[in-house]
Amino acid sequence: MLRPSAALAAFFFLSPFLPLRPPLHAQDPRFECGAEDHPRVGFAVHYTKWLPDGHWEEGPETAVGRWGRSFLPDVSGGPVLWEYIFLLEPPAQQYLLVQVFVEENFTQARASMAGFPGFPAGDDVGVTVEISRMGPGGVYRVVRQQNFWVPTLARIEELKAPVLNELGHEFVRLAAGPLLPKRLTYHLMSHVYDVEEPLAPFFFVERMEDDFGPMEPHASQRLFCFNLRFRYEDGPEEPSPRAVHEKEFWHYDLEPVLPEQAQTACEPKEGYCRRPVARPVPYLTKAFGIYYDQQLEGAGAYDDRPITFLCPLSIEPPEPDTLLVGAPDEVPLRFRLKGLDGAPLPGVDLEVVGTVSGDFGQVSPGRLRTNTFGESEGLRLSTRENAPEGKVDGVVVAACRNTPSSELGRDENGQPIPWKDEAEQIVKIQNLPVVEVVIQASHRLERSEDLRIERREQVSQKLTRAEADQSVELRFRVPFREREVKRGYRDGSGFRGTLIEYRGYAAADLRLKSLEPFVETVRETGHYQDADCGRLPFDFESWSNRTALRLLLPRVDLVVLYQHYLPDPGSPVQNHPREGLSFVQRLPAPVLTFTPRSTSVDMEQDGCRLEYVTLRAPAMTVPIPVSEAFLNLFVGTLDDCYGFEAVTVPLKEEQNGAAFLRKWDPVTRKFDALERTMEVRLTRNQTAECWSLPEDSRDERYVPENTFVRARLSFSSRAELVSGRFSFLVDR
Repeated sequence: MLRPSAALAAFFFLSPFLPLRPPLHAQDPRFECGAEDHPRVGFAVHYTKWLPDGHWEEGPETAVGRWGRSFLPDVSGGPVLWEYIFLLEPPAQQYLLVQVFVEENFTQARASMAGFPGFPAGDDVGVTVEISRMGPGGVYRVVRQQNFWVPTLARIEELKAPVLNELGHEFVRLAAGPLLPKRLTYHLMSHVYDVEEPLAPFFFVERMEDDFGPMEPHASQRLFCFNLRFRYEDGPEEPSPRAVHEKEFWHYDLEPVLPEQAQTACEPKEGYCRRPVARPVPYLTKAFGIYYDQQLEGAGAYDDRPITFLCPLSIEPPEPDTLLVGAPDEVPLRFRLKGLDGAPLPGVDLEVVGTVSGDFGQVSPGRLRTNTFGESEGLRLSTRENAPEGKVDGVVVAACRNTPSSELGRDENGQPIPWKDEAEQIVKIQNLPVVEVVIQASHRLERSEDLRIERREQVSQKLTRAEADQSVELRFRVPFREREVKRGYRDGSGFRGTLIEYRGYAAADLRLKSLEPFVETVRETGHYQDADCGRLPFDFESWSNRTALRLLLPRVDLVVLYQHYLPDPGSPVQNHPREGLSFVQRLPAPVLTFTPRSTSVDMEQDGCRLEYVTLRAPAMTVPIPVSEAFLNLFVGTLDDCYGFEAVTVPLKEEQNGAAFLRKWDPVTRKFDALERTMEVRLTRNQTAECWSLPEDSRDERYVPENTFVRARLSFSSRAELVSGRFSFLVDR
């Protein structure tokens, strides 16, 4: 195998036409498709000496052959790597073919071929360099042909430079320019992509051209990579996740491409009712081993119709499927819109297209937009005072009905594609109780301990701080749907008698009105005085604990019970501890969590340096389950300290959390309430649970103005009968 000459290598290496090969693109599937990094090119050299009698001699042993072998590659023994391309000996049918014809007595031979015999013989030399590209049907087309001539064999060295220029500079110029795919005619099998029932259209290339005319994929070589991008009407252009070679691109199945495009096209955002429309835009990303980012132009009859994405939109069936309401009553109607992968859809137009009859009530407003969570916030049903018991009606809402036709895309017949999604909430007048529950809790704490240390070998400050500002609200309205009387009821408490149980379901709103992590820190600053090292200053946080609350879902589905116990005369338990209103999550998935993260830092002296060793405790996320004892768990962050234990401990110790169960009084026709508010202010010399500081000494003292506890605890649990009535009679 012949090593390429330094002269030809210089043409490839220094050519201004050779694009860079960015290494990042080689690793990027949007540019790289596996096409040849070292393209194979057919290469042949023909040496001929024309004789005066019309015959000829040929081969490498002629004078011109010996000259050519001194610098042109010899591919007779196999492929030769010539800079970044492989040269192969024909008849290997490569996409590109380079032929060099070196002829002695060139003028006489050409004159004879042109019909002028008898031209005197000489020893002039001509060289023809011919570059061809394979076209449709496997037929080669000459894309460049250059002739060079010297009048005598003695001057043959003058041909070396122009020949090398053709094989180097001019070849690269062709490969990096005129031989690149430039124009494209395509059509799509379909122009609508339904994301929920995908049938991806095929992309068919009807004609592709470079500067020399039509081109087709080679039977075996893969020289080009293409990426089909999608240009959306609202501006952005998104690439396909991977590039494909020319054979695949010619009949391109878009099934692997469009699902990822749908993630962008169907992203939940304002204006979701406008159907995304995108035009395929083909790009060349690799050719002859070099990377590009070059858009192909249209050629001839271009398929100019875009693809319309039919993005998912579903209106979640309301829960409960039949909403029980009183008369009169006013209740929210909750519809939730979801898009791709169940994501909530904010800012979507909702319209009431079917409403209740006049004797049932009315629904307002008639049109609204979904909130951040994709819900119909603000849509309410008001029932009439004299609406008949047991009457059933329905409210139907539809999404995106007022979207202009210009924003609906087009089907295969060029017609707009309207939205058809709607849902119905069945409502029924039933005077079982409807109860509204509001639970609130807040906790603010500021604790500070400022300890000063003054010794001969140490002067320092140790400042301990604890801060918290947290509050939460849980609110729901429950229409009870069932009333059951259980005679002969017994349970583990020892109770015997009759249980009257109301059961309902509610979607509770959970809000964190103000939320900051609970933070505890210890910072130490000052210096040591060392006999050998002198002053060693320090300033570091020796301990910290940061507890963060996190709201995972703004709404939680609950099962709500009201249980009234009627004991038998001989029952050991006359007052059942679970009497009252209780609730629990329908599903155990966490909606609110707290996560403590603590870090400690130890300081050690190493010679005349202070070294610090940091230890981090594993963070553990703990869910706070939502039930009637929710308050108990939330206020538990106070740890029954600073005097608050007078409030919190009795609540925690009361049997089965009875204090958190709201109880209905049939005489006053009201629920009882749980209300607690307490403020604490402690100074340096006061004592309380978790707050007792040692007396000052000669070396250590607390700074009074920076040593204190200021805290406030407030929580309440309230319930209100909105409509309907409770009946605690066994037979009613």
